[in-house]
Amino acid sequence: MPELRELPNGAAQEVKPGVFLGGSAAALDKESLKGMGITHVLTANGEAPLHPNDFKYKTLSVTEKGDGVAPVLPGALQFIDEATAGGGSVLVHCTHGTGRSAALVIAHVMQTETEVGAQPLLSAAYGIVGVAGMIGDNVDAAAALSIVKERRPGTDPPTPYSAQLDAWAKN
Repeated sequence: MPELRELPNGAAQEVKPGVFLGGSAAALDKESLKGMGITHVLTANGEAPLHPNDFKYKTLSVTEKGDGVAPVLPGALQFIDEATAGGGSVLVHCTHGTGRSAALVIAHVMQTETEVGAQPLLSAAYGIVGVAGMIGDNVDAAAALSIVKERRPGTDPPTPYSAQLDAWAKN
């Protein structure tokens, strides 16, 4: 399996192959994004596309007040899947890359990673310390957060987002 990559100066980290998590600084660096093969940019803080002629964008306005992350999960996850299924890569970002965008990437990990034995598949494949689980179970929010934090240590989604992710996982 390929090694997970990182944008210069730690602006964004590849959490899974083709899925990068970062802040606004990463979204500004067009050349680094292109150099990493990023084709799609998912913005969670409502910022207008910075390079609309160079990348495919989806812009969401996720806030702690109001509905939070739950209403945007289906569209966000579809956009991430579209980017990676087509052989591209996606940058998922908000202002700092630790809250709103992290919640979206955590949901993606929950949706796509399965626990096997004592470690989620992603963790086993990339040497990331995992958590216990049953064969065939998707990772829960806590396990997904652990995976994401291994790649982007400052990840700390607000409590309302974590509760929404737990509820989403049960549906």
